[in-house]
Amino acid sequence: TDKIEIKGAIHEVELQPGGEVEWILVPMKPGTYELHCPIPGHTQAGMTGEIAIVAQ
Repeated sequence: TDKIEIKGAIHEVELQPGGEVEWILVPMKPGTYELHCPIPGHTQAGMTGEIAIVAQ
């Protein structure tokens, strides 16, 4: 699992508990990338995820 910081057009996404969001990501290489909320305490509260990029 690689760690990645996504910078660019996504400045803020507001989700309710159980909500989902979709956006376009242009990956540089296949792999599994971890996501987490940078707000203190949010990662520990479970605001995490993964993106799996596979070669075609």
